[in-house]
Amino acid sequence: MLFLTLFSLVTCKNDKCILDFDGVLIDLSELNIANNNYHYTSAEWGEYAFRLCGDLDKSDSKVPACGVNVTGWAGAGIHSGKCYPTAATDSQIVTKLSATQFHVEYGADTDSEPGSVDEVHTIHEFDCVDTQVSGDPVSVSISDEGKNRYITLKYKINCIQLSNTPTPTPTPVCDPIFTKASTTKPGLGIQFDLREFKTLQHGPVIIDDGNYELHFAPGSYKQCPLPYNCRHITPASIYVCRAGDLVRKSANQSLKSLQEQLGFCTSFGVASHALKFDQDGIQESDGVYARYNSNDLGKSANVYFKCNEKGDLHELTLASKMKGEGNVLNFTVTTPDVCIRTVTPVPDPAHRYCIHSSSFQNKNISFDLRDYNLATGYSGTVKLSDTSTSTTANAEFIIQPCGVLGCPTGYSCGSEVESSFWKCTDKTCVSVGDITTGDLHLDRSDANSISAKFGSSLYGTKTASILYTCSESHSEMTIESNATVDANGIYSVRVKGQMFCPKIKKGISAGAIFLIILASVIFLYILFGTLIMSLLRAHLTFPNQNFWIQFGLCVKEAVMFIFTCGKGADMTMKSTYDKV
Repeated sequence: MLFLTLFSLVTCKNDKCILDFDGVLIDLSELNIANNNYHYTSAEWGEYAFRLCGDLDKSDSKVPACGVNVTGWAGAGIHSGKCYPTAATDSQIVTKLSATQFHVEYGADTDSEPGSVDEVHTIHEFDCVDTQVSGDPVSVSISDEGKNRYITLKYKINCIQLSNTPTPTPTPVCDPIFTKASTTKPGLGIQFDLREFKTLQHGPVIIDDGNYELHFAPGSYKQCPLPYNCRHITPASIYVCRAGDLVRKSANQSLKSLQEQLGFCTSFGVASHALKFDQDGIQESDGVYARYNSNDLGKSANVYFKCNEKGDLHELTLASKMKGEGNVLNFTVTTPDVCIRTVTPVPDPAHRYCIHSSSFQNKNISFDLRDYNLATGYSGTVKLSDTSTSTTANAEFIIQPCGVLGCPTGYSCGSEVESSFWKCTDKTCVSVGDITTGDLHLDRSDANSISAKFGSSLYGTKTASILYTCSESHSEMTIESNATVDANGIYSVRVKGQMFCPKIKKGISAGAIFLIILASVIFLYILFGTLIMSLLRAHLTFPNQNFWIQFGLCVKEAVMFIFTCGKGADMTMKSTYDKV
């Protein structure tokens, strides 16, 4: 099955507001306390307004105007008639002090100069408590006891109460994958995963009479590059940083209009914000456009991933100048990942992708599916339920764990000659998936199961989903009698077997530890004793030599006494065994 969609749209969210209190995940943005601005007045420093997570609430009339006129500020203050922001949302730094204590610190530069002494910081201190101290399971107090522009907000969070509520699950960074079958080369196509690309750092380069750096992490987040400052959106996937101006002037100011401040980086895109692929205006063999968006004042970036067969996989090379048009950054990178493959690709000819090893709660699951291949595969009759139509029908599944099978004997398979997963009905079989070209993925599903997913083509969707599950009573793989197929044509079935059962990690026993210690002591005794005695007597001498000779003779006499019932004791000893 080939996936013919020309582009995909991926949208996720950022989870900077989720804290982990010893296994209890707390989403600060969902707490009542986070939905309000908090105000503080200091005779020395003036009036302040703060927000726990996110930008200041613009509807609050007490918030200083400079804190809401521009997005990206979690704090603002008024002092001596001057309004200034105090906490840039993107400057959040979380430090876990213990299982129940956090520091969340914000900082802001008030005069646009890196390292300024005028910086005002906000520190959020979180402590887990056992008793509820307010109607909301969170309470707050504000102080600036140090009088040093470090405003401290102390939070008491009732983790006992919160742990009884549904725990929010952080949404991971998106894994945008572009997949497109070629319209001119049957069986071939383009497939790449932005997460696999290495971070590109380029510069400083001279553009518009200034020195600029590009920091690009295509499928992941990158923190604000050091030693620069960042406002607004952090972390991000694309930063342009302005290092400094040159003396000469130029009429071209397109990029400078997007990045005015020295020593600062601006975000032009986040991989989790409505990333979009397309090939508008280019040939399918030329490459792919990726459109990144940022919430930083509406800025965005168009990145052209251009095919270059001579490069290294997952490596990016900047192939054009960075240019700005309005609030949009444009640049081109080259890589072989976006080229149409010239031969039918095989992920790994050695089939090493069929090996799995993982650990969960001190239990290991480790196996190689190749060890369980059979000449005829594994077959089983299943009740196949179609989840899109709510209908059921009987079918026979024939599965080869890591390899392919020819068309089953007695069945007709049309043009398909081999498969790793046959579905057969009415003497006719169709291929559900082929591991050798379908890019197998093995993932731990739970403590006793491993999920295997693959498709009919490297460029197609994963159409087979097999859950390999532990069953001590099944010495061979057994296909369960119930299976499903969904609206996307994905077949799901469970296969049971002993080989998928976890095994407890075995450590060194107490007896083994004792023997190791005993052997070490004896070895050191002989080594250092011989060395010391030999040095003292000027010739090789075993330590306590007479004692060990007598001890050996005693052991010998005891053994002889036991096995001869006292008749064969060594009479050369000065005393017989019964006198010992």
